[in-house]
Amino acid sequence: MALLATRRCFASAIDRSIPSVRAFVVERARDDVDSVERDIAVVDVSLASRKTLPSPLNTLRSRDWALLEHAGAGASFASAPASFVTRDGVLVARTGPTTTAIGRDRAFVFDARSSVAKRTAEKIARWKAVDGGKGESLSIQDFPTFALECALTESSRYYEDKLFRLRRLAAHSIDEISEVLQLGSARAYAAPPFQKLPPIRRAVKELEEDVRQSLEALQAAATTPGLLPIPKEHGRTEISITAEEIEERDEAVTDVLSSHARRMAAVGGLIAELTSDLNSARELWELKLDGDRTRTVHMNLRATIIATSAAMASVPAALGGMNIPHGWEEAPVMLFWCISGGILCGSGAMWYMFLRRIEAAAKITDLHASELASLQFILNNMDSLENVFSGVTQNQHSVTKEALRDAMALDASRDIGTPSHDEILTTLFKVFDVDKSDRISKKEWRRS
Repeated sequence: MALLATRRCFASAIDRSIPSVRAFVVERARDDVDSVERDIAVVDVSLASRKTLPSPLNTLRSRDWALLEHAGAGASFASAPASFVTRDGVLVARTGPTTTAIGRDRAFVFDARSSVAKRTAEKIARWKAVDGGKGESLSIQDFPTFALECALTESSRYYEDKLFRLRRLAAHSIDEISEVLQLGSARAYAAPPFQKLPPIRRAVKELEEDVRQSLEALQAAATTPGLLPIPKEHGRTEISITAEEIEERDEAVTDVLSSHARRMAAVGGLIAELTSDLNSARELWELKLDGDRTRTVHMNLRATIIATSAAMASVPAALGGMNIPHGWEEAPVMLFWCISGGILCGSGAMWYMFLRRIEAAAKITDLHASELASLQFILNNMDSLENVFSGVTQNQHSVTKEALRDAMALDASRDIGTPSHDEILTTLFKVFDVDKSDRISKKEWRRS
């Protein structure tokens, strides 16, 4: 008994240590409700109050709580792999930046801070308009199946939009590299454009891993029978259906999962193409470095030959003590001072030009460092920028730099030590403002 009590105390302490999470709650629309807006609510859910958790979350175990948490909601990539977990009367589908807990007549969409979760909840709330909310006969689009399809649709769109933005960033960097390689002057030795490739390659690699995990989870879920709970009517128990109807329902769920698995496979193919483009740019960079090394070796060889020739030519003069008459002994003194003054003026001018070049190089280096820092911030906080962009463009088709700056100033997820808002906005508009209208439209930010 003492051991059992200790285990319970230890388990309750662990439950209390787990923070609460915020979720959108979408209930199956009733027949007497006309507006779908009444079916969406935001609640804070905590594992410490397990006894008072609403259904179907009260059937989850403590180890399942990690599927609901999205501590890295502001990060660009998934903090935990995609998975589909079935419990008593609930399916926990973790896909992309959201987790959807689907019950018989209710769905929870985590985390409420994400714009993807908000769009998922809004789509699920439209189920009444699709199905009619009658509940008299089981259709392919029953509430749990419809909620799963909405979650998968927004998850697939999330990966496609993220790939679209990564391809836009990669294309911008590759264009800069191509422009630098085509120059025949000393600017062709500039390395900063090539320094943007490693962070983009890392971001593409992380996205590729997230897509692969999502594809594997979808393929595994497609082979799981009875994945979704059977729906029920308001005020009644589960709908009684035959074995044939259950089989048809499982086939419909499998079709939904297979459809989105094909979308994930297509995203994986586009990622492979993007990786090939980045590898080609890297090969060009390596060829450029090989050419630079070859030119450096040739310059060193020529300098050595010239120095050796000069040394050989100075040997006879050194042996003769340099007492060779040359005619300058009888020249006026003013000629000496004129030559000396010209040398001093030329040296001073060259020194001033050298200092100016150093200052200009320092400014260019700071500018490239600022661009690189802004690029890394955009890659690491792409989901936060998506949330900000969705909030600004909720009722309009494009966003200005001032509106985006004000929205980013209110975003609490921005950490200390990141680039300034102006630097981030400059990089954002440089990459995504394709038509140079000083506004970023939805088509320029998202795939569609």
